[in-house]
Amino acid sequence: MVQLKAEATRPASVAFKGEMRVAGENSDDSFLRTARQQTKLQRLKLTIRSDQGEYDETLIALAQDATVNSDRYDIQKLKGYVPGDDEPRLWLSSQLAGADMITQGLPLLAGSTEQLEIPLSVEAGNAGQLEVTLAENSLSDQINVYLRDKFSDEIHNLQKPYSYKSLENHS
Repeated sequence: MVQLKAEATRPASVAFKGEMRVAGENSDDSFLRTARQQTKLQRLKLTIRSDQGEYDETLIALAQDATVNSDRYDIQKLKGYVPGDDEPRLWLSSQLAGADMITQGLPLLAGSTEQLEIPLSVEAGNAGQLEVTLAENSLSDQINVYLRDKFSDEIHNLQKPYSYKSLENHS
């Protein structure tokens, strides 16, 4: 990913060259990872939709070698830019050390009684109805995923989508 500095002229372009690759990252010097290097992940994908057709998502990936701190599984979410459009967008991310994450890696749960709290951030540029859905869940059927709404202080089981009304410029 590339993040454009705020003072940069838009539109901008980025050029990557072969010599920028790091040698030795793969055993066969290919650019892509080989099958043996891939780690099996348990995944939770959360999505959010507005009644105006806006959509966003974030992924929580649980892996044996992931940590609660920043590691190779964590990907920071960057705010996008659409030329000529400065409208606020619907935004969903998990939080890690105050940073917005599009993908956050966490360690596997030790058992069905272990609890893991993952802070989320939602920004809604426009007032309206929002729906949070657990779109993908590859965890055990015995593990439930709940969402705690900090405004209403209610807890919702995400086996069913959770809907709520958002105020304009709400975060």
